[in-house]
Amino acid sequence: MAKKDPKVSQHNVGLKLAKELRKEIFDFLQYNAVSVVMDETEFWYSSVSDTVDRIFKSSIRVSNEVMKPLYDMLILAKERLGFKEPIDLYVVNNEAINACAVFSFDPKTPHLIQIFSGMINTLTDEEILSILGHEIGHLMGKDAEIDRLMDFIYGDSLDKNVPRFLRKKLQMLSQLNEIRCDRCGCIASGTLEPNITSQFTQMCGVNHDRFGGGVQGILSRCSSNIEMIKDGRVQLHNSSHPDDPIRVRAMEIFCKNNDKKQMEKEMEEIVDLVQLWHKDNMDKHYADFIVSAGLMVANVDGKITEEEISAIINDMIEYKMFPVKEFKKIAKKDIQKVFHKSVAAILENCPFEKDNLMKYVLRMMVADHHIKESELRFAYRLSKDVFEMSKDEFSSCYAEVIQEFFHPRYVL
Repeated sequence: MAKKDPKVSQHNVGLKLAKELRKEIFDFLQYNAVSVVMDETEFWYSSVSDTVDRIFKSSIRVSNEVMKPLYDMLILAKERLGFKEPIDLYVVNNEAINACAVFSFDPKTPHLIQIFSGMINTLTDEEILSILGHEIGHLMGKDAEIDRLMDFIYGDSLDKNVPRFLRKKLQMLSQLNEIRCDRCGCIASGTLEPNITSQFTQMCGVNHDRFGGGVQGILSRCSSNIEMIKDGRVQLHNSSHPDDPIRVRAMEIFCKNNDKKQMEKEMEEIVDLVQLWHKDNMDKHYADFIVSAGLMVANVDGKITEEEISAIINDMIEYKMFPVKEFKKIAKKDIQKVFHKSVAAILENCPFEKDNLMKYVLRMMVADHHIKESELRFAYRLSKDVFEMSKDEFSSCYAEVIQEFFHPRYVL
């Protein structure tokens, strides 16, 4: 592999989407305001204390005196990645081929990396070096900061109260972070081969040197699998880690490119593949409906308020990764055409959604806490002409929206 430019940061690898997602998540969770309180508490230290205690009790810490070859690998990986913060490396007696990193938010306490004996006993030194680089990548990227923020905000209700759109963003960001960290593994190991062969071993649990064959065979197989993913013959897994063929292809791109622009260009394919399982045509139709219907109702009086726009965008977040950007894009289109096309698509697939679509129109009508007669007439016309509702059906929907969403207030 060609020599890497040390000035090229591991964060600048063509994963612009990862940076955008991270910003969206932090802005949505209001990180700047929440972190002021979060940093003053010790909840995170206690929340990871069980993990740290388990590592201390069940693992052996690597040092210059104990398992020195492994310790030397850690030092080399840190040097190649330019990471100067202290790390304690632990080895645990576990046959699984795995490793993990625990970020320390206490500047006085070292970060931790735990590597399983199954990995050490199966991989070569160069392969282990790539794994250590990957785990250091998680520490360099401070990937645990989002976990800490989520735990602080949602606590024990994390599994049930996190909105659907936020789960999707977190999962996609996790996959992109893994790819970013794979590049750190490439930099730490210095060549492509150990990264590919270590991934091979993690896929099947077999020592590559003994049974794997040539690296080119793995690359060819992964390339074929990517083509099957693209044309729909293979479905991607719903996981925090990207599928192995995608990771292998990304490693190949990282290791053959010194030029940042070329790397970013080729990484567009990888980012598109990661997004494949997140894409849902119905999500697009619902987002189109929400924006077009919302703008049509808001514009009945010829004046669209910030409150109404905010209501539209907040409804969109369930269906789009970047709702503000998508709102602006849809708003530039012919709203009437977008509305009728989205309604037709939704009702074709989900005919029982008619009432819910009508209720959304009515919810937008009361979003500014003021029911205008012109908006009510407009909504009623839509109920007859578009949704083919009877007067009783419309009245039923209207009553439910009034009771659930209308909060009267003085209008100045």
